[in-house]
Formats: sequence, structure tokens, C-alpha cells
Amino acid sequence: MEGKRLAKSAAAALLPVMLIAAVTSVSSAATRAEVIDVIVSSLGLPVWAGEKHFSDIRPDHPFGRSVETASALGILDPAERFYPDMEATRAEAVMFALQSMGLRHEASITNSLEPGSWPNLPVFILPYMTLASQIQPSPPREFLLEPREGVSQKDLFSLETWLKECSLRLSWQKEFKGEDSVLVLRRDHVGRPPSCWGVQSVEFEEPEEAERAAGSLRKTGMMTTVHKLEWTWVVRVGPFQHYMEAWETMMKIPTPEMTVVPFGDDPGKALFTAALGFDPAVSPPRIVTAASISGKRLPLGIIAENSGARGAINGGFFSGTRIVGSLVTESKP
Repeated sequence: MEGKRLAKSAAAALLPVMLIAAVTSVSSAATRAEVIDVIVSSLGLPVWAGEKHFSDIRPDHPFGRSVETASALGILDPAERFYPDMEATRAEAVMFALQSMGLRHEASITNSLEPGSWPNLPVFILPYMTLASQIQPSPPREFLLEPREGVSQKDLFSLETWLKECSLRLSWQKEFKGEDSVLVLRRDHVGRPPSCWGVQSVEFEEPEEAERAAGSLRKTGMMTTVHKLEWTWVVRVGPFQHYMEAWETMMKIPTPEMTVVPFGDDPGKALFTAALGFDPAVSPPRIVTAASISGKRLPLGIIAENSGARGAINGGFFSGTRIVGSLVTESKP
């Protein structure tokens, strides 16, 4: 009996310790806001000093400024709330990190051409996990092996180290093989967010159409300008310092169709390239312009369809036989 009492006493003494350990374990998990803070600081992103936009970010939140920075730079999707104190998963951390490095485009392409298999993860995270498994330097191993697990304090250090490595030498190359050709996609370097944002209309064939659309928007109090492209004209509203301001403005415009676009000529090293590999003896390459089919400009798909192409890449913009588009790296053609 004495032994049983001692065992019960020992068990009772251990219970509070176990509870404390459990509480400590839960509280040590990193929150969504903490993950964003590590990403913003590791990539050296310019901190947003303006007004806040998330309703659930209190003024004294320790990581509130970083969350608002990610929102202002267009890293986070537009929303009223962010839930900053919710525990973050490793998969979320990977998604936020790739979005912060400007890899949304590559994630979307990979997911559409060759989606990966990531059971029990939200659909919107899947493209980023697939891309993360292909880029160099690779994310921390545990982030790929157990993406549903919460982000520990140790994980935060690993995340910071990985992001700093990416800032120095990020690269991704993927081959998508067809029946007798291969599509090679490549991305080099981390992207940098623009200094400001704007809202841009669809392209108009005639300047009068663009002016009429701009006039309608000016009547609502919006500052609009008409810009001439090579063959068309667009209406632009802005600039806006915060991505959410541009997005909210876009949502107020019923017509014409608008989209949020970067404004400014901010230098950046990010480079995306695409190439088609094939046997020229089987599939001779050729340049096909829109003018050779119909009109001054056509979507690439229509040009390919009307020229019997098995694959096509937009090689730039042409004015007759004169190339008017060029490759630009580090702001230099």
C-alpha cells in the first residue's frame, strides 16, 4: 500500500510538470506574424512605415510592422484580417517565403504543367511546395518532409539561413518533355518588390477608346493617364504606395477591365527564361509574326494554331521585321 501511495504521489507531482511542459511546447511554436518577420528581415525588404490595413494587427504588435510591410509590397493576398497570432505551419512558411522572393509565376506554371503530390495540404499551398522541392538552394529538409508540422523556434533559424542563401544564389530549372520536344524553364535570382503600384486597363486598339475610358474614370475623381504601347493604348490609375490601395481602387472600377501592376523602374536581378528543345531536322524552327497571319497583334496561341506549330515561345515584339523588344537584366538591355 505504501508503494502505491508513493506511486500516486509521484504521478501527482509529475502531472503539473507535464502540463507546464505541454504549455511551454505550444507557446514556443512560431506564429504567422513571426514567420513573416523573419522573411522580411532576412530578405532585407524595405519596411512599410505608413498606416496599417489589417484590422487584427494591434498598434503594439511585436511583428505588426513586418506583416504590414508584406501587405504593402503585395506579398500577402488582399484581406481584412491576417490572423497574426495563429501558429504557422512549415508549408505556410514555404509559401510566404517563395511569394516574398517573387516566385508566384513559377509556382503557377509548375502546378499547371506538372503538379506535385502533397496529401492533406490546402490547394493554394500545393504549387509552392512543388516549386520548393525543385529550387536551389533547397529549403530545410524538415520543411519538405513534414510540411504540416508547426514552425518551431529552431525552424525559424533554419528559415532565416535558407533565405539568406537564396538572396545570394537562387536558381530553378525544370524540363517538361513532350513527344518530340522539351520545354526548358529557368529562373535566376530573388525578385524585389516595386516601389509603388498602379492599376492598368486592358489594351485599346485606338487612342480615342482609351481617352473615353480615362474620361469616365476621371469623373469619379480618379487620377488617370493614357499610355501608348507599341501598337495599343492603356489607361493607368496611380501610383499607390501600398498594394492594398491599388487593389481596392481596382475593385471599385466596374469597367474597363483592370489589373494591379507594378509602377516605377525599380532595378532587379530576377530573370525568367524559356526555351524549346527539338531536332531541327524533324521540326525546323521559324519566326512567325502576327502580321503574317492577320493584323498587327495576336495572342501567341492563335499564331501557333494558324502556323501549325507544335510549340511556341513569344520571342519579343516585332514591328515588321524589326525587333522592338529586348532582354533586360539589372536594368540594362
